[in-house]
Amino acid sequence: ARQLPPGFEGSSVGAAQALALSTALMLGWPVAESAPVTSPFGYRTHPTLRTRRMHTGVDLSVRTGTQVSAVAAGVVRRASEDSVNGRVLVLDHGRGVTTAYCHNSELLVKAGARVEKGQAIALSGSTGRSTGPHLHYQLELAARPVDPFGFRTALRVADGATEL
Repeated sequence: ARQLPPGFEGSSVGAAQALALSTALMLGWPVAESAPVTSPFGYRTHPTLRTRRMHTGVDLSVRTGTQVSAVAAGVVRRASEDSVNGRVLVLDHGRGVTTAYCHNSELLVKAGARVEKGQAIALSGSTGRSTGPHLHYQLELAARPVDPFGFRTALRVADGATEL
């Protein structure tokens, strides 16, 4: 039986959630799997604001200029810059699944472009509200942030893998 990520347990998973989940389970990873996690998903003391806040993604330690790849095929919904996320991309993968890639030094695709799984979409950096080079990677299902590691675990359990 496939192990479901937190928030998707039980028999009352709706059709929309089931579709989103099936798409999320096909996702790749945006940088090398060996990249250390410097800040996991969940509540934390924000490193620059010094207040307790929900961290809606995972921060992956990578050097500035590291290739960031699309985790699945999709359409670029946002390719812009702001003071918090820096240079940010948001990809729509369909079925209510979106991913965001924040703090990049360079965006390699534009809003409206179609991208393929594994395609280079950005170069990592430290733009916006950031304390150093990293990639903030965020996964949302039906506009709800979820821990991307929960989906990697579920996929590997389903495939019979023994370690992450």
